[in-house]
Amino acid sequence: YPQQRRLEDYARYLWLETADRWLPRRAHLNIVISTFLAARIKSVAPQTPQIVVPPLVDLDRFQFSPERSAAFRAQWRIPSDTVLISYLGTYWRIEGLAVLLKALTELTQENLSFKAVISGEAAKGLDCDNVPALIQKMGLAEQVLLTGWLKIDDVIGAMSAADILVAPKLDHIANRAGAPTKLAEYLAMGRAVVTSSVGDIPLYLHDGENALLCQPGDVRAWKCALRTLLTSPDLRAKLAFEARKIAVRHFNCITAAEQVESVMLSCSATT
Repeated sequence: YPQQRRLEDYARYLWLETADRWLPRRAHLNIVISTFLAARIKSVAPQTPQIVVPPLVDLDRFQFSPERSAAFRAQWRIPSDTVLISYLGTYWRIEGLAVLLKALTELTQENLSFKAVISGEAAKGLDCDNVPALIQKMGLAEQVLLTGWLKIDDVIGAMSAADILVAPKLDHIANRAGAPTKLAEYLAMGRAVVTSSVGDIPLYLHDGENALLCQPGDVRAWKCALRTLLTSPDLRAKLAFEARKIAVRHFNCITAAEQVESVMLSCSATT
């Protein structure tokens, strides 16, 4: 629901709820994006075959580019030797940007050297954090750059330029309902990733092996994870290497298409 509910919002919800209960029963195959939704759809249509397809990424497009990294840092005047923490996405409150900014504030108080980039904007109709106001209130104007929305090629540059990519999601039903596509893109870029342990994310990532996982909303955990990576280039390099391997293993759009095709052919052969 939006913050200000109107009659049409209730009508839309009723229609969507009806569709959720009716369509899965009529389908020959249900494709879902998380185990959360798999359980929900299975409770509605227990006899219908289903397959879980996680968020997918084009591995040819989303991969580290030294040239784009250098161009992005030059554009935003970020020195090549400065450790860069980056977030890309909306300011929707459930994305946890307020938690991230609080953690960054505490890190600056420890005199750790870094820059942070937030690329995105508030999403119309959603309850969003006032990120510019929070940055000013927390005294982060020197550490945090706001770029606004970026074109896709610039997104690749921003992700390539980052030493650490973050997804500080809160524990919310929307985050439990599916792993974020943004996370798949982060991993494909082969950069060190810090993310919240929410929804299906722990099914794909293991803390300290291929990413650092934090409890949702835990400022202290986020501060500790970011401090660890800011002070450990070897760990950043290890996580970056393992991140790309996880993207190839779980989020490859080509592999997923082949799996879905196989299941669809199997379903069609039995109907």
